[in-house]
Amino acid sequence: TPLPAEYRERRVALGEVYSAVEWHLDDDDRLLREARVPGRPARFWEPADRVALLRVILAISTERLSADTISGPLTGGARAALDELSGQSRWDDVSRAAQIVGDVPWVLAHGDLTPENILGEGPEQWGPIDFEDARPAPFFFDALSLAVRDDVMRAALIDGDLAEDWRDLLAAAGVDPVVLTPTIAMDVVAVIAAD
Repeated sequence: TPLPAEYRERRVALGEVYSAVEWHLDDDDRLLREARVPGRPARFWEPADRVALLRVILAISTERLSADTISGPLTGGARAALDELSGQSRWDDVSRAAQIVGDVPWVLAHGDLTPENILGEGPEQWGPIDFEDARPAPFFFDALSLAVRDDVMRAALIDGDLAEDWRDLLAAAGVDPVVLTPTIAMDVVAVIAAD
């Protein structure tokens, strides 16, 4: 089966955000070749390196918001897409949180940035793979996709080890950190990722 029609465009756009792995998609969008990245999935890295990776992704997300003109409030189209999630009852819970938080910037996200989809030697030398789920998502989606799926990263975020990085990201997004806590943001990520 061919990859989604927008795959190539989204992969190119995200390659400008993350140091992407070299890749080639054939003309009929059926065969994807990715270069082998030296190293191993981030889930096998030392705990300190996994936390450092989350800090790097938070910094990338912050820089992106500071310079990204495509970021904007949650649009009607994005809201409609979320309303079509198969887990409607779960989305209702997040929707209540969204009413409190208000509109937040959305960006083109990797969509599946997990410790299994980041390969490398450590937080200084890595690359994401598996861009098939790239989609518009809240500005914090990629960073917190990592934290949702990794106990060490999640603990560092919730326990405040990354509090300054989180505040910087929210300041760039114009979002109140008292309202959008890491826990609420991770709940949003979990619901969107579960679809």
